[in-house]
Amino acid sequence: MNGSYSYCFNDEDIYIERNEIYEMMRLDTGMQVPFSETVDIVLSTLPRYQKVKGGLVFKQVHEISAKEGSLATDDLFFHTGKGIASFLKSAEYVAVFVCTAGEGIEQLIARYKKEGELLKSYISDLAGTLLVEKAMDLIQQKLGDQIIPKGLFLTNRYSPGYCDWDTSEQHRLFSLLPKGFCGVTLNTSALMSPMKSISGIIGIGKKVKFHRHDCRACKSTRCIYRTETNKGINFCKRNAANKLTPAL
Repeated sequence: MNGSYSYCFNDEDIYIERNEIYEMMRLDTGMQVPFSETVDIVLSTLPRYQKVKGGLVFKQVHEISAKEGSLATDDLFFHTGKGIASFLKSAEYVAVFVCTAGEGIEQLIARYKKEGELLKSYISDLAGTLLVEKAMDLIQQKLGDQIIPKGLFLTNRYSPGYCDWDTSEQHRLFSLLPKGFCGVTLNTSALMSPMKSISGIIGIGKKVKFHRHDCRACKSTRCIYRTETNKGINFCKRNAANKLTPAL
């Protein structure tokens, strides 16, 4: 398994429902009405700004040590932490991924903030997060559709900053990707641009297992999804994975 794939999405591939924004805002049913008009305005504006794309690069795994919390590929060692390494311990390959909602979302967030529309800016920020996570869900679904018939399976996806994997290792991760892959770059502080972007790895192998993320196993205090009853992000209800346009 080698090579890379990239995918582009249009506004029909991924869409966001009002209730998904409410869930991220932690709003109960009785608290939603005052926000409904503002949420609708942002969601109707979003398609003009979103330019969602993402991709995968496949790398062979040379060594994984759950005891040491490390993974080696392409002569690079990653100190993922014991938790992630244990989830990846049977992986034969990793798919290094990057996905972004695009610069337009960043511009929309900044525009609303400059205009003093702080609620719209906040909702746009949440919508950008949803877009990129949904896009990555679809890419992972597409990958599974391709490899499962070959007797291979996927782990969940893991990113620097999750569990004990230090965000500084973004630099090593990005060294495995073509320069500017999918339009995402990394600064010296390991922050991605556009800001609504995610990166990480997915384990691939005959014996790997998929484990849902467990907030109790993660020490992050900044994750907007953090809750012991975390429902996560729902898959897009349309069969959008069949509409993806792969480009080798």
